[in-house]
Amino acid sequence: MVKIPQQSGTASDIIDAIAAAALDDENSAWSDGDSDIVNTGQSSNYWHNARVLHHSPTGLYLLLMLEGGWYITEVRNDRLAGVTCFVSEDWETDTEIWADENSAPAAPAGRSTIPRSYGSSDLRDNIELTGSYRHESFQVYNDDDNRQGPCGFWVRESSGVDRDYPVRFVGSVTDDIIAFGAWGRDSSGIASVNVFEHVTDKFFNDGISPSAVMYCNQSHTGGLRDGWTYPSSFYGWNEHYYMPRDNHYPMEVGQIGTIEGPVGMGQWGGVHPHPESDEFLYRRAPLYQSGDQEVPVAVLKGSLPSQSGIGLGHGHTVDVDGTDYRYFEQTGEDGDVPVKQAILYE
Repeated sequence: MVKIPQQSGTASDIIDAIAAAALDDENSAWSDGDSDIVNTGQSSNYWHNARVLHHSPTGLYLLLMLEGGWYITEVRNDRLAGVTCFVSEDWETDTEIWADENSAPAAPAGRSTIPRSYGSSDLRDNIELTGSYRHESFQVYNDDDNRQGPCGFWVRESSGVDRDYPVRFVGSVTDDIIAFGAWGRDSSGIASVNVFEHVTDKFFNDGISPSAVMYCNQSHTGGLRDGWTYPSSFYGWNEHYYMPRDNHYPMEVGQIGTIEGPVGMGQWGGVHPHPESDEFLYRRAPLYQSGDQEVPVAVLKGSLPSQSGIGLGHGHTVDVDGTDYRYFEQTGEDGDVPVKQAILYE
């Protein structure tokens, strides 16, 4: 494992910090997915504001890309900005397919978590698409909203984010897990946690490939309903869940997962059943085979629910079954309700 200590930086530093940790000698599962995709900022094109990591156990390509403008709801026209995380099963590097030198040198191919409605044709042209609004990579529970809420490290509620936008972040990377939290530091700043997890200890072989899950949770400034935050999750190529602000499924403070989708709710702070004990228990977030949450497949290790009410707060480290977790509790500079999760921090 490589720890990413809490630090100040910029939005573009999020990409560099994760890539550096993944490619560290301590981790052998990750490699540079495409040396032509660089985070130099020399142009506004995506390939100069991104990195691609290849995860050999699953064969997945993870694209970390600086961008803004993702809708969280069509009613309020709110948008998210920061670092988007897309997953693809293949990566196209044949530069002969591109029309001119201003076209992308490479792009995701095969199945991907990039929606058909995504605005950038540079990223969309080689993925496998079906239907009018979505590709075959996943089903969407919110059928009336084709803006499918990708996972990401969202740091600002805005239509755009500069490379130099001030943030703070903390996290860790192992061969199987990227667990990372970030938050913006101006009046539009929000907070988010995103976890990529290769599930290595399933209860049984459920036949779903790739055996990876990505789940994220973000806060928003203003207009929050009853302390909710807004999650998105992806498992295999057939289950995806996104809950925009317009939906009425409660995401209570201190929880992970939702009442629908492949990632179920974890909880922290249950009272010990013995009447003379003041010990608190926890329940890890379960991974389900499908969004109806009838068949559990595994328990997730990258993150635990957080609860500062038992004397733990942001920045504290706690040992859980011999594994360290770092408490994350942030809203962004001007948020109302914090994102609370304990992320893996061995």
